Amino acid sequence: MKTPILRKTIIKLLKTGHARNIKTLAERVHPADMANSLASLDQENIKQLFDHISDNKTIAKILSKMDDRRTASKALHVIKKERLAEIFSFINPDDSADIIGYLSSKDAQALLKLINKDTSSTLNELLKYPHNSSGG
Repeated sequence: MKTPILRKTIIKLLKTGHARNIKTLAERVHPADMANSLASLDQENIKQLFDHISDNKTIAKILSKMDDRRTASKALHVIKKERLAEIFSFINPDDSADIIGYLSSKDAQALLKLINKDTSSTLNELLKYPHNSSGG
């Protein structure tokens, strides 16, 4: 589904409160398309969208496809840190490090404290490398 059409569909579903349809849409549309559509949504719409998607694995797939710092930052700030920690259990460490790299140092450290110690240790190592490098 093209991003402008997907964006309009998401906004329409949010306005009409069709939570079940939002969840179904998020599960059926490619995660990269969902991630791209978030770029044109405001922070409140992103929050509502993620609130309607109860499956953390679906959100993990969307977040792992984000490659825009501004959009990723908006998305990460509307999800409670505790839920983010759960979501990160579904994302591979390299993608997790890239996503965490979009956060401020303070927010990244707060999130890393909520993630299990082994994963947190791995992510701290990966965060030492530049984004999209072979190590980071």
